Amino acid sequence: MPAKKYISVTLITVSVTLLAACSSSSRTFRGTVVAPLETISALTPGPKLLATLTARPAATEEVAEARPPTPTPRPPTPTPRTPIPRPATPTPRPATPTMIPATPEGAVPTVSPNAYLDVPQQVGVLGDTWTLSDIRVGIHPRRIRVVWEMVESRTTAPLVEIVEVDNTKTPFPRRGSLLDPSWGAARIDVMIHDCYAYNMPLDDMLPITVPGNSIVTKVGVHPTFDDALLGFSIGLSKPAAYEIFTLTDPVRIVIDVITQP
Repeated sequence: MPAKKYISVTLITVSVTLLAACSSSSRTFRGTVVAPLETISALTPGPKLLATLTARPAATEEVAEARPPTPTPRPPTPTPRTPIPRPATPTPRPATPTMIPATPEGAVPTVSPNAYLDVPQQVGVLGDTWTLSDIRVGIHPRRIRVVWEMVESRTTAPLVEIVEVDNTKTPFPRRGSLLDPSWGAARIDVMIHDCYAYNMPLDDMLPITVPGNSIVTKVGVHPTFDDALLGFSIGLSKPAAYEIFTLTDPVRIVIDVITQP
């Protein structure tokens, strides 16, 4: 009996020693408890008694470290750019023609009469032949009109060249005297191209005098020495402004001498 007691006390002592060794030798790694793997032997003073305890690894619980989520790369947001304004391209437009108003009948030119001296003018075109049928002079308010009428009815008129000259500087061509004072101080010379007066005795019909005015002295023939060119002159008591234009049906050449400014 005493021997059994001794054995029980020894077993209790071994158990306590084992528990103490386990508690003092245990280690902790990041929350995982690992028991030491070792063999504990206790030899009692009684009969040889071997108590062996083999420790097994305890269940391991892995604790994952909290890591921030890896951000998904995003393309950089482009910086908005302010567009540079460009001037609008102008829409091409057709050029507007400059209208030159015709001088209405009865209107008075404002240019000084002396501005007409030695300034050549012309109307009509070349290309056809013409036949003179009449020449006449009419008195109108503020003007005296001289008309040359053709036989032909066309949409064009013969080429006419006109120039006002100083009668003393450019005397009227005639035999004998170099100056014919009957023409006045100035005159308007009129040359009609490709025009013929087959049935008109011009030397008998002209000159035509214009009574009752102080500007036009007479209308007469101007010698040209060219069979395809008819020449006429309008005598002026002083330089004067004038207008020239053509009419159709029948074709007419018209010169208006301005008598009143």
